[in-house]
Amino acid sequence: MATDADILTAARTQLTQYLRRKGMRRTPERIAILDRLFAGDRHLQADELRALLDSDGYHLSLSTVYSTLKVLVEAGLARMHRFGGEQPAQYERVVPDSPAGHYHLVCTACGRISEVTDSSLSLRQITRRHYSSFEPAYCMVYVYGTCYRCLKRMRREQRRRLDSSGKTRTPHSPSKPK
Repeated sequence: MATDADILTAARTQLTQYLRRKGMRRTPERIAILDRLFAGDRHLQADELRALLDSDGYHLSLSTVYSTLKVLVEAGLARMHRFGGEQPAQYERVVPDSPAGHYHLVCTACGRISEVTDSSLSLRQITRRHYSSFEPAYCMVYVYGTCYRCLKRMRREQRRRLDSSGKTRTPHSPSKPK
């Protein structure tokens, strides 16, 4: 299993090769943004990434962050997600040579995003069955619903409303078979 240092080294190498092929410069700003994106395993918005870089001592414009994120997406080192509604785009790192296949569980109440990796999510198996002349690169699956925390909070609020309206709750009793 690759260490975080190995993953970062592979990502830097992949970025350097991409920049060279495109005739672009390998700037300290691009490397700092790559390093910060790869420092964690969570989705980041561009302004969050900028704030993290600012706390690290890299004072970059939001424009520089966005343009570098675009380069990282084109280089295959990041993916941009729009999880619906008016939420800003979020970016996640793409670990070089990692298996591509995970779900994003998106809570429609609080906006929390959880990733679930599933080894049974096989792109080749899915595409061979239906699209034999298609070579998949990766897939993104978004599952929208309500997370456990929000469900728990909603049930608590519902109980409070019922209690405050003067209604008494009856304990659940199983129905009798006829």
